[in-house]
Amino acid sequence: MSINVFNAEARHDYLSQQVSRLRETTGEMDVRLGLQKLIEDVSSLKFGDDDRAALGRYVGRITAMVRTGELDERTAKVDLNKVLMAAAANSPDVLHYIHMEA
Repeated sequence: MSINVFNAEARHDYLSQQVSRLRETTGEMDVRLGLQKLIEDVSSLKFGDDDRAALGRYVGRITAMVRTGELDERTAKVDLNKVLMAAAANSPDVLHYIHMEA
């Protein structure tokens, strides 16, 4: 799925869909793969093995928090939006953020 990450409404719709998918049994992997593809599509960043593992841990942490109610849907979207906006700015900080938050 390709979205215009510079369009706030498109980002909101995409993030709403992704956060609701986190509640599904297989949703976590789908969200991780989709987020990785989107980040690579909108930036010059390419994920290495360590980056993919960190993104998996990051999405896993958000998934666990959403499923237990520790993190509400709005906060999860805000968190994921930070990653998308850093990627849209083509900032290498997105990888640093993912590693730190994993």
